[in-house]
Amino acid sequence: MVPISKEFVFQYGYVSNKDRICFITNHEKSTSQEFPNAQLYLFRNGKDWSQTVVKWASVGLTSVLQPVPTIVVLGRDGEVLIGTSKGYREEQINDLGASPLRRGPMRNIRAISGTVFAVGMARQVYRRLGDNTWARYEEGLPVDIPPLKVAGFNSIDGAAIDDIYSVGWGGEIWHHDGTLWLPEESPTNLALFDVLAISASKIYACGQAGTLLQGRSGLWEVVEFEGPRPTFRSMAWFQDKLYLADGQALFTLENGELSVVDFGVGVTVPSGHLHTGDGILLSVAGKEVFMTTDAVTWVPLPI
Repeated sequence: MVPISKEFVFQYGYVSNKDRICFITNHEKSTSQEFPNAQLYLFRNGKDWSQTVVKWASVGLTSVLQPVPTIVVLGRDGEVLIGTSKGYREEQINDLGASPLRRGPMRNIRAISGTVFAVGMARQVYRRLGDNTWARYEEGLPVDIPPLKVAGFNSIDGAAIDDIYSVGWGGEIWHHDGTLWLPEESPTNLALFDVLAISASKIYACGQAGTLLQGRSGLWEVVEFEGPRPTFRSMAWFQDKLYLADGQALFTLENGELSVVDFGVGVTVPSGHLHTGDGILLSVAGKEVFMTTDAVTWVPLPI
């Protein structure tokens, strides 16, 4: 049984492989009251838990295999926890004085083709170059943001290092071609909270009021569907099907209809963050952590 206190809730999960799944818990008041505390949990071999305390609120985690298997946890103010077989240590995102502490909170972290990227408000984009070395990755992005305008990136993903997308407030979509960022014509002005690159030709973005977009560089369209219109926070592609989470339930889109996923427990199970890896789809929210290998049978983790 994982020793998680009642004040902490699961917010992010990451499947490194079937024998090692990573989780971040934050204090339940970390967003509303900025309670600076998080915990990193590792679930190994389907039974063993280990815990590391983090003294700041986390906004996401990812993992890379090279040069050594590494877990990377991102904090709201640019703090970074690095975990390897040798233990844990901290870094701080800061490129010649340009840091989240000065520019605004971070929102998301993701590994693309083995390289770690972090994004945040004020259209911040950083690329991890090595141990304790982060560089701004913002060539082509506007330098100044008009007063009173809310601008920032909530998510980043890509099929390759020279084919990356970032999405954010006001429906913004930007594409990086390996040289610089270029704005995309977006069919919405609603906030986008996640972007998912399934392949170079199939990219999804989701967000406020049931907004779901599909496209690729220069070609974006609204995905129309029947069903509820929640604010989507996270997406995953599993067994040729798109899954979406809004914090209250897990949905799947099939044949133009959005439907709630049945976990087989008799009630709707909350789902706020999704991740796939090594043949596993992971769903995380609050005290609910479920996984499936066949999209039919869902197994709760022992927490």
